Amino acid sequence: VVKREMRREAARALEKEVQVLDYSSQQFILFPLLAAGYGMHFAGKWVRSAYESFMERARGGDFSRLQDIHVTTCALKAHCTQVVADGMEQARRSCGGHGYLLSAGIGGQLQNFTPQVTYEGDFVVLSIQTGRALLKLVAKKMKGKPTNLPPESELTYITTHDPFATHSPSAPGSLLDFSWQLSVFRRRACHLIMTAAKKFADSAGAGRSPLLALDDVKIDMCRVTKAHAAVLVLTKFQQAVEEVERKCSQASTVGPPLRTLCNLYALSEMDSCMGDFVISKALPVGGGLADKILEEMKRLCRELRPNAVSLVDAWQFPDYLLNSALGRYDGRVYEALMDSVRHEPNNTSDVHESYYRSLQYILHPERKQQQGAGMPLRSRL
Repeated sequence: VVKREMRREAARALEKEVQVLDYSSQQFILFPLLAAGYGMHFAGKWVRSAYESFMERARGGDFSRLQDIHVTTCALKAHCTQVVADGMEQARRSCGGHGYLLSAGIGGQLQNFTPQVTYEGDFVVLSIQTGRALLKLVAKKMKGKPTNLPPESELTYITTHDPFATHSPSAPGSLLDFSWQLSVFRRRACHLIMTAAKKFADSAGAGRSPLLALDDVKIDMCRVTKAHAAVLVLTKFQQAVEEVERKCSQASTVGPPLRTLCNLYALSEMDSCMGDFVISKALPVGGGLADKILEEMKRLCRELRPNAVSLVDAWQFPDYLLNSALGRYDGRVYEALMDSVRHEPNNTSDVHESYYRSLQYILHPERKQQQGAGMPLRSRL
């Protein structure tokens, strides 16, 4: 927001440089990450509430939601931590050279977060947990056995899916239709789950042991986990937006930016995983839909731009937590950068002591002999 670069023709008349965040390329990188952040926030609030509700029931002997909670937490932990870690690196790159600075604070935040991708189960381990549970669920469905899922389960969209029904994807009336977006996400997830189940059954039927048959579909399980997690995030994001719109007046300025973010999250997921959506017949082949999605994403980014700073500030991360010269609330970025340079111990002298102690003898081997002869070298570079 603070940094400005390269004058565009429209800005030259005003003798102003353009804010970096006004460039469409930067918006296309950062705004989908902001949308994903909000989506994961709402999904996280729901998971906590669902877990606490499950624990309350479990104390009374009701474990009907155990499978549902297990699959949900595994899928979301695996998917969301990876999205956040990759997103933090993308955000760092978007800062250009400043993103590498220690005083920027991004490197430290990234190092602190990255272990969360691994501990308590990395993406592959938790994808296997998710995949095995979903394969068991599909097996029960195909054998006509009861799945015993409670009505509020987030897995019912899988059990109600008919893999043998003829399906022809159709272009939406509007790319911003919440119902259409969710149906597309669910269709992709169901296709990937059913495909993985079929591959597992074929491998086991060919004489492979259960462990080897499971290993044959591990990669498929990773894709299944990502798709199912995306369904959960989009579902809870849409529900949160609709709840905000119900509770706020029509004149409220809160609802529209959240709806724009939710739409951007859905379309950016379609754009980045277009192959899976097309193969699963969730999206039609041809018809220029991919181009329409891309153009709509660009429009949504432009629509978000006036509210982008407020949407980030709404998280209310204090300066002491960010510990960043770039992420200061008061916007005094360059003053903070200069202060960090002044207080850097390595900058207390023009030439660091290590040069006199070691580097000068590597660059100028003859100085060892000169020093032995008593010639002063301290003032020379």
